[in-house]
Amino acid sequence: MPDMFKLLLVEDDADWLDLYYDYLKDEQYSIDTARSIQQAFDFMDKNQYDTVLTDLKMIGFGNEFGGFNVLQKVKQTSPNTQVVIITAYGTQEVAFRATQQGAFDIVYKPPDPDRLRITIRGAIQARVVLSRQHTKQNEKKFVSKEVGEATAQQTMNLFGIMGNSRMMKQAFEKISYATHVELPVFIFGEAGTGKTYIAKTIHANSTRKSRPFSRLDFSELSKHWDSINNNIPRLSGGTFFVDNLSSLGEAEGKLMNSLIILTEKENVRLISSFTTGISDSTKINYATSLSSELFNKLLSISIFIPPLRYRKDGDDIPALIGHFVHLQSSEFETNKKLTVSDKAMEKLINYDYPNKNVTELYEIIEKALNLAGSDNDILEEHILIVDSISQSTEMENDALYVFISYVQDDSAIVDQLQRDLTKLGIKTWKDRDKLYPGMRWKSAIRKAVKDGAYFIACFSKSGENRAR
Repeated sequence: MPDMFKLLLVEDDADWLDLYYDYLKDEQYSIDTARSIQQAFDFMDKNQYDTVLTDLKMIGFGNEFGGFNVLQKVKQTSPNTQVVIITAYGTQEVAFRATQQGAFDIVYKPPDPDRLRITIRGAIQARVVLSRQHTKQNEKKFVSKEVGEATAQQTMNLFGIMGNSRMMKQAFEKISYATHVELPVFIFGEAGTGKTYIAKTIHANSTRKSRPFSRLDFSELSKHWDSINNNIPRLSGGTFFVDNLSSLGEAEGKLMNSLIILTEKENVRLISSFTTGISDSTKINYATSLSSELFNKLLSISIFIPPLRYRKDGDDIPALIGHFVHLQSSEFETNKKLTVSDKAMEKLINYDYPNKNVTELYEIIEKALNLAGSDNDILEEHILIVDSISQSTEMENDALYVFISYVQDDSAIVDQLQRDLTKLGIKTWKDRDKLYPGMRWKSAIRKAVKDGAYFIACFSKSGENRAR
């Protein structure tokens, strides 16, 4: 690893730029600062950076969100360089778009100094890991060509995890980084996306793989705390996985804090998971009700595992189907391989798997295999699913909730309102958390208004004259 990493800070507000510089100047980085997108481009044309920290909302190239232009430039010219986006404009759409285009993480203004430093360190380490991996891959490709092996590009397969969609590539970067360092890991995503498998994968490919891996559901933590307290020392050098974190009250928060202290003391790596449809890790703090200090400890490395409906820009779903069908083929005595017709495959690809994602995909294929019987051909009529309607599973599962309507100016006070309601055990429905790209959002909002127990409308003073 080089003695000094190169960092580029891009921000058109001088005060914010000075603040970021002050937070990072003692980290022994070589830091360049740019006050405009064009200046940032000039720097990138002349220098190779390990990480770029860029503000999102900057005017440039006819786009008020010029940070995306910086992100695109970096990924086009130096794919391994990591980009951290910093913004006060925190919406679900922004988080999704940034992640989809390859951003390492998003930091919100005003940034917590420690959280910013941890994020930049993580981005730089990811850059180092990726550079090593790409060097190894290029060496393997050269050898393959020499011996005449097929060199057609295959669907990416990292530690047995398949996918080449943009969001899975982003997850691969974080997973690969997590196997090379000792920091706590926070895995989040919808039900059935494979969070437990990811946790086991990280352990099995880390320096701790020869030591124990222990899993406990969060709901059992309080009940078995005395036993955990006594047995954690036996896991020294291993990994402790707390699965299915939920909203934490004061007592649960203290328990998690004690667990963090205990695992650190006994050299046990802590991995935790949280089931949610929110792809923005910072917003999950509200859902868990954890203190910022505790949440930052858990979130040293955050890995979002995207649902299948976000993975249709690659061959992820056909690869998963092919893998499962291949495994099932080995159970048949006949040498005939199982096949999936084109129409059946199209139906499986177009479905959104709103309930259990990969788990639901495998369940559907298993039922199809039973219907196909000895024919070994899965046809369209064997795929028992209805036309996909993308809706938030969380919304459908909430029996009673408060629907909150607001304008962007009120986002801070609405966030506080949401936290207060959550602490009281009251569920909320807010479009920034519940709507996703590709959803029929008008229908989703109408349904949310209709099914909600209460409706709260928040409008700022500046929004009085807006017709909408």
